[in-house]
Amino acid sequence: MASGTPADAMGGGPAGRLPMILFRAASRAAAAAAPAKPLASGLGLKDVTLHERRRPYSNYFTVEELVYSHARFGGGTSEPVLRAVFMASDAVTVLPYDPVRDRVLVVEQVRAAPIARGDATAWILEPVAGRIEPGDSPETTARKEAREEAGLELGALHHVGDYYPSAGCFSEYIHSYIGIADLPDGAAGLGGLEEEGEDIRGHVMPREELVRRLRANEIPHAPLMVSAYWLELNLARLRSSG
Repeated sequence: MASGTPADAMGGGPAGRLPMILFRAASRAAAAAAPAKPLASGLGLKDVTLHERRRPYSNYFTVEELVYSHARFGGGTSEPVLRAVFMASDAVTVLPYDPVRDRVLVVEQVRAAPIARGDATAWILEPVAGRIEPGDSPETTARKEAREEAGLELGALHHVGDYYPSAGCFSEYIHSYIGIADLPDGAAGLGGLEEEGEDIRGHVMPREELVRRLRANEIPHAPLMVSAYWLELNLARLRSSG
């Protein structure tokens, strides 16, 4: 994804922006093709009138300002409202799980959001993750990212769910999986693509240790919480099926 100039390598030049433009376009196409989720209200995108769309910032990521009005629960239509959205493409997370050894693998890397917030915990434990390239399926992305970030070949993939991590301000839509994997001693190592600025360290730990750390509020990562607790709810089935 990086190019020949420093600005391009950091996502600031045209070569750095083009892939993300294509990724976001693919995400819009996927959203348009997906059926609406059923709601008791029956309201949906058809009940929103978009008056204006502005893009005050566009680089590797993009911020869009939307002016829209919408149907109200009590009847009628709202006045136009202004909202800003951080635009990111669809992504995948996969938590590798070894049902024989009852272990999981998580990855650790430095993240920009806690740095910007001033959080002392700038390195975060996460599931394996990556953005879905145009033309790839979420399952293909999960397997590719497991190889790139953790050096793992996954077996069966179990679908956890698809969701917005923060629907009030992020367009990112995540597809989460549990991936069956062989996790012997020494399975964790260093990974990531140097040309994408990735510096990733894997950690293999007992499943119960991951749950203990989450319950102790030691790991501030929502997709990891979602996947770990889903694993707990479905543990018997996964350990019997592999």
